[in-house]
Amino acid sequence: MVRQLAYAISLLWLLPTFAVAAPQILLILDKTEIQLGHHIDAELYGINLEEKLINIDLRELEKKFGVIIEETTEETEDPRWPDQPVQLIQLKLYPRQVGTLTIPILSLAGIQSKSQPILVKPGIHRSHSGDINIKRDITISSTQAWERQQVVIEMKVTTTDTFVSLRSEEPKIPGFEVFSLPEKTEIIQRNGTEYTVLHIGWALFSLSAGQYNIDIPPIEYRKSGQTLRTYFLPQQDLNIKALPPYIPPTMPVGKISIASALKSDKLILPDTLNYWDIELTGRKVSPNWMPPVLRQINSNPEIRFFPTNTQRKQTAIKGTLQSQVLHHIPFKPVVSGRLNLPTLRVQYFDPDSGRIITTTHQPQNVVVLGMFWRVFIGSLVCLLLLWTGKSLYDKFCFIRKRSHLRQNAVGLIEKANTIIDIRKAMCILARAEGWPTNMTLRNWALHWRSHFNVNNDFDILMKQLSKASYSQEHSIDLDRFRAELLTQFRSI
Repeated sequence: MVRQLAYAISLLWLLPTFAVAAPQILLILDKTEIQLGHHIDAELYGINLEEKLINIDLRELEKKFGVIIEETTEETEDPRWPDQPVQLIQLKLYPRQVGTLTIPILSLAGIQSKSQPILVKPGIHRSHSGDINIKRDITISSTQAWERQQVVIEMKVTTTDTFVSLRSEEPKIPGFEVFSLPEKTEIIQRNGTEYTVLHIGWALFSLSAGQYNIDIPPIEYRKSGQTLRTYFLPQQDLNIKALPPYIPPTMPVGKISIASALKSDKLILPDTLNYWDIELTGRKVSPNWMPPVLRQINSNPEIRFFPTNTQRKQTAIKGTLQSQVLHHIPFKPVVSGRLNLPTLRVQYFDPDSGRIITTTHQPQNVVVLGMFWRVFIGSLVCLLLLWTGKSLYDKFCFIRKRSHLRQNAVGLIEKANTIIDIRKAMCILARAEGWPTNMTLRNWALHWRSHFNVNNDFDILMKQLSKASYSQEHSIDLDRFRAELLTQFRSI
């Protein structure tokens, strides 16, 4: 009995030696209220863990916060947990959006931390006129897209701060081609206050279908060379649809247009070097997927093509990527005649209608003429010009002579003292119009009526003149007759 009691007392003394503290995971934050763009300093402790803390799954945390691991310590001592192994990960947590965010439970090997709420407010710019929120907006062109279709992700920051800018690294996203859009800054007025609006964005082109979770690298809000805020965008879920099986793997997705121009006159010589510029424009098309039209351009017995100089560039128009390919093609026509440059034809997949569209471009018409034909045609043109010039000169001479004769006839009528003077003036008028000069008075009147407008008094005047000319008994008031006749003549 005494022996058993001694064993029990010894066991009680040894129990503290075998006692082991329960493993824990603790996340300690320096604050629980923060502005968007600022960070929380966090310390993640693993106490008495058998697993390495660095293996903990942070994916749920990264959905709500941008996580930057500052430092890791695999084993250290901490007076809060004496005689226990402590692992530590120091973190910076950047909230991805405003509102109340919950830090999720973090677990490793069945050991869990506690969830914690975080209040995230908009950023504030403090100025003499007061505190004004810094507004951040995020847009995505589409979350449902085809393979190789452009998806634009853009962030816009509106602030009353001045001389600020945005900077970010180009994203490297597996399964995507990524192109940075040019950063843009604009100044706007709103309710009498001047705001600076900053734009930064990216054009993404998926290479294969599937579900993707896109995480854009952090964006720095900078002023005077210093980073004032760092924005982590919310992760974007994209559903990329597979293209129909009949779409070739080289066909661009997006609108393609073609334009071309000849760097020469519309009349060129055979065996002379000329240049044909072809410009392909792809709206919302990756520069790596522009169609290869050069394979449609081949030499033939009428024209020879030489090695092409090709330039590629991309620009941003209205927040979308536009790709351009310029082919500078030297060529020589071989024979005279109409220059038959090849018709260009490209196909593209229109993501809006889901159909294949064919674009055809017909180059401008150009004529190739050798020196013999140029001299021959030039001679014909010169002869035509000479004939035209002579005709115009003859016409001018005729008009000038007619005007001179008309003036003489009118002057003779004004000074006429007899009927004979008036008949002479009428003969001069007939010569002016190119009529026969020996016409009877009746024929003269018919010619005059057929060429000019006359009034009702014309026939009366002609009858009076006929009687006065052929009847000795008939008398005429010469002054009145002369005045009425001048009225008829001056009407032309």
